[in-house]
Amino acid sequence: INSRYGGFPAPAIAATLFGFEMPIACLADVVQGKFWAATDPAGLGDWLHNSPSSPLTDTARLALGDILTDTDLPRSMDLALGITSDSQRESALTRFYHKWRKTDPESAAEWRDAQWSNLPETTRQNLLRQEGRTVVSP
Repeated sequence: INSRYGGFPAPAIAATLFGFEMPIACLADVVQGKFWAATDPAGLGDWLHNSPSSPLTDTARLALGDILTDTDLPRSMDLALGITSDSQRESALTRFYHKWRKTDPESAAEWRDAQWSNLPETTRQNLLRQEGRTVVSP
């Protein structure tokens, strides 16, 4: 992995957000994660593969997942499934699934059906709500 990313990400800070104590990445880490995802998605993917799951890797998973929604939505969904924070995971899965349904509803439904038994109940409910929403194509 490129040495310029050796320090990424710096430790998150603990904060209370919407009444929940959670780690929050600083803006610099988020921007660096987005930059890394956009310029070297394979390198970031390798770093994620070799790093233990943590709130810090969640930031990188979100950044890479956002970038890959333009080219590889199944990979984006897999990245989202690896997020340790329940709320961030739910948000990413819902957002990525909604985009997938806009571009290829059949394969999105196939993914959902294949993953159904492995998904938490809250994720199932969120995806079902997405099914009920009108999709406006890009």
